[in-house]
Amino acid sequence: AFEPNLELRWCATWFYLVGCLFYVVGSFLSFVNIVARHQVRWERVQDEEQKKKKRMARLVGRAATALPRALISASWRRKERQKAAQQRSGGGALPERANALSLDSLDDLEEAS
Repeated sequence: AFEPNLELRWCATWFYLVGCLFYVVGSFLSFVNIVARHQVRWERVQDEEQKKKKRMARLVGRAATALPRALISASWRRKERQKAAQQRSGGGALPERANALSLDSLDDLEEAS
């Protein structure tokens, strides 16, 4: 009659269990890989969006201060031209403080008119 080989049965059972274990571990690692890849991609997208927002905020901030900067530089140039014109016309004999005071009063008069 037929007698089963018990050692072969145990060997096949262990191979089957080890194969199942490798299958489960491989599936788990694949899942972890997919989740990690998705997380990295999501973080990159978030970083790009934050960079765009920062760039836009910086651009808007610079645009908001462009007009005051232009006015300040224009008034500075106007003061320099007035100072140079006064020195050429003989106004250089006044003390430096008097020149500064007269330039300030001239600017105030121009702004008032």
